[in-house]
Amino acid sequence: MDHILASCGFLPEFAPVQIASRWLGDGGFSLNAPFEPILESPSPLRLYVIDLFARDGKIPDGIEAAAERKSDLTYGNQTFQRLDHALEARQLRAELQGLVCDDVVYLLSCRPGREEAGPEKSFDLSEAAMAQRWRAGLLDMQYAASVAPIRNGICTVRRR
Repeated sequence: MDHILASCGFLPEFAPVQIASRWLGDGGFSLNAPFEPILESPSPLRLYVIDLFARDGKIPDGIEAAAERKSDLTYGNQTFQRLDHALEARQLRAELQGLVCDDVVYLLSCRPGREEAGPEKSFDLSEAAMAQRWRAGLLDMQYAASVAPIRNGICTVRRR
């Protein structure tokens, strides 16, 4: 039960939980898109990473929009930077093994509709929110299919 409670420690909104002298919180703060196991494959990859938090966006026009933008930047930049470093390490491993790294990686930023929650979207796991995100993800994937790939880099897909 403690571990379930710790997964709800969404800092700074919800406090971490102490288990065996360790303070634990929601792992999404540091690992929102767990793509590392896929990058262990020696085969060339076509990888799609869909991020709920967009790195680009509008200038906030109020306190709620500023709070949403803050979480988007925090989590979206974290995903991009981790992905960039992981791909760089993958390319170096391939070079050391004398292999050609021919990966294509798409980073898709979710474009929620007006009905999507603002800064509380991290907590909104309702059926309606999930359905809206599935629809947005489908549109993003269809759009990504029309974007020219970038070899051994990150192709950032931003459907408008």
